[in-house]
This record gives sequence, C-alpha cells and structure tokens, in this order.
Amino acid sequence: MIRKFHGFISLILIVIAVIFGAVIISRVSPLWAVVYLILSMISALLIVYSFCSKCPCNAVSCGHFFPGKIAQVLPKREEGLYGALDYVGVLASFIILFLFPQYWLRNEIILITIFWGLVLIALLDIAFFVCKGCENKYCPLHR
Repeated sequence: MIRKFHGFISLILIVIAVIFGAVIISRVSPLWAVVYLILSMISALLIVYSFCSKCPCNAVSCGHFFPGKIAQVLPKREEGLYGALDYVGVLASFIILFLFPQYWLRNEIILITIFWGLVLIALLDIAFFVCKGCENKYCPLHR
C-alpha cells in the first residue's frame, strides 16, 4: 500500500512539473506549450509501452497503479529483459518531459529550481519507495 501511495505522489509531482513547464512556455508561446503537453502525453504512453507493458508486476502489484492499468490495455509484450529500443523509448520520453521546457526556463533560476525540484523529488520517491519491493527482476533499478 505504501508503494502505491508513493507511486501516486511521484506521478502527481511529475504531472505538476509538466504543467508548470507548460505554463512557463505558454507565457512566450502558447503553441509550443500545447506541443509540449501533447508530446508529454505521448511520452508517458511510450514509457508505459516500453517498460510497463513488459513488467511482470503490471497492475497487480504495480507501485505506479495508473501506468499499470494503462499497460493492461496496451498490446501485451513478453516479459523479459528490456532491449535497446525499450531504453531508447524511455530516454526519448525523459528528454521530452524534462529537457524540452529548459529553453524557456533557462534564464529564470527560481522557475528552473522549482521545475527540477519537483522532478528530483518524484524520481527520489520512485527510487526509494516505489522501486523498493518491486518484483520486476528485469528492471535496471531492481534491487
């Protein structure tokens, strides 16, 4: 239960960071803000497809309850080691989610600190609470 709580909190923090980034982008370019939000949604699905759909935990014991549920409706992939394309999918998604807004945040230290603070807290929450007890022996973060 504690893993699911932290899974929920970490996802909320990432969503807040993405919305925060979109709001900052929209001050300069509403169009790029919309592009960022659309790319972020696609990136989230790509992460779920690349990693979650191969995970043996899926929604049964998934600490990130919502991605686990989404993985259940995506095409089922064979459980096993993650391949290069899986890692490329996750890396490309992280680049879009976290690096895309940097152009608009780069000159405002307070805004970039807030954005990265949210992301860092979410990632630490995932590493120390959500991953702890995860049964996915194929995951590179598995202990």
